[in-house]
Amino acid sequence: MALTVGEILNMEEFREYRVLCGKKGLGREVSTVTVMDTPNIQDWLRGGEIVLSSGFLLQQLSQDERQQLITQLADSEACALFVKLGTYMQTLDEETVRAANETGLPIVSAPAGCILSDIISPIIKKLIDMQSSALRLSENISTSFINTVINDGGITDVVNTIATLLNQNIAFYDLAFNKIYPSKNASLRDGFKESFLSYPHLRVSLEDKDYGFIVIIDDGRQELSDYETMILTHASTALKLIAQKYISNMEIETRYRDGFVQDIVLNNIKSLQEVVKRGKIYGWDLSEKFYTAVIVDIDDFKIQYLNIRSKEDSETIEKHNDDIFDYSLKFFRRFFKTVLYTKFTDSTAFIIKHDKPDEATAQKILSCCNTLKGELHAAYNFTVTIGISEPKGSIMDCHIAYQEAQKAVKISRLVYKRDNTATYSALGIYKFLDGIKDNPSVQEFYKGYIEKICRHDELHNTDFMETLVNIVQNGWNLKLASDTMFLHYNTIKYRYKKIEEISGLNLDRTEEKLSMELAVKIYLMTHI
Repeated sequence: MALTVGEILNMEEFREYRVLCGKKGLGREVSTVTVMDTPNIQDWLRGGEIVLSSGFLLQQLSQDERQQLITQLADSEACALFVKLGTYMQTLDEETVRAANETGLPIVSAPAGCILSDIISPIIKKLIDMQSSALRLSENISTSFINTVINDGGITDVVNTIATLLNQNIAFYDLAFNKIYPSKNASLRDGFKESFLSYPHLRVSLEDKDYGFIVIIDDGRQELSDYETMILTHASTALKLIAQKYISNMEIETRYRDGFVQDIVLNNIKSLQEVVKRGKIYGWDLSEKFYTAVIVDIDDFKIQYLNIRSKEDSETIEKHNDDIFDYSLKFFRRFFKTVLYTKFTDSTAFIIKHDKPDEATAQKILSCCNTLKGELHAAYNFTVTIGISEPKGSIMDCHIAYQEAQKAVKISRLVYKRDNTATYSALGIYKFLDGIKDNPSVQEFYKGYIEKICRHDELHNTDFMETLVNIVQNGWNLKLASDTMFLHYNTIKYRYKKIEEISGLNLDRTEEKLSMELAVKIYLMTHI
């Protein structure tokens, strides 16, 4: 697309012009023409100029000054020096010729009878004609890409069009969906996603948001030519339009899908036929088999919102929420064929479809959730509490499953604070206590056992209540409690005796131990 010095000299108007030296620079690209009428001409150059001289200024300079001038012109990226010999200067000295050859700056001898306009006019006309052609070509290419979008063409269509125009193998790496679209007949090496930046490429972005990269699969270079840049730039516009359309469609589908799954878990749909019919839209067969609800709830999410100080903080938290959801969904899909899902502010509800409601399936789901919990912490430095329902035999009972998973999260967080996986079936007595803990009689009951210990801790800055909680949670096993609290066994034994002394109980007696354990469990559910 660019006009070079060599191409200008091949024009009819320049058939009598001769290259005196600097022939290796005939491929330099020409942007304009200027006249040299001052010794510091390099200060007036921007690069790409053919510099014209009558020879008068060159004749006034010493040999060393002429050599320095040639070097300065080359350093300023002038593309050639056209000089008229015979009037002021008869020939070029050897040092000037050597400097031109070394720097690759062509020095061209103009005919004796030429005037400046004989050189300037045809070059400027040629540059304008080429720019006009380039604009027409650019407009045609832009139109072809836009028509592809208008005619409902996709990313593959755009990629194949680029490949045809450039006669190159092309690929588009879609960051939004983490997918690669190669052109027809293009083959990608293993590890392309990790190495594509080593190929010539153009970033496709809008308002600082990256949609992907258009990549020319060429091992021999990394830079794009001007022609390639022009085509890829127009293609990127089309790809951004298509990407925005895909993302918009996906967001619409997400809203409808979320609404559908939320209708299921909130029991807003009363007809199995309607659920099955709507499920088919998303590729879900909800007519049979068993379902287990799983809630992944981010710990301390609301606290983080209260600590927001800027828009960037809010965006960061939202991104973490989205990332945790995406990671969790991909994780469950690795182990289960059908996974329904919907997002809430600080949690995600999944409904996992499975063949049998047996112990093996329950253990598989529990194991997956424990693994996911650890991976999320490692990947994002966030902890989550995960609640798992009991299996249900119909999609119409999933609102009950959702409530069970919610209760598992709630009670787990009350008892274990955070970073825990709880199954509804293993909540045991906590399911019962959750329903009665706010009863005045129950409140009076547990305070009768707990208040003395809590008051002693406040007055004497001791940790007997924390110790008691750990002992109860470890099944009254003092050795396990000492390991959990990282204290010596004798320390725990001493504290155990002090707890008996403060409470006035003999915890070796079954009834008193049972009462204290119930009091501690109610305490945990009302105070943590």
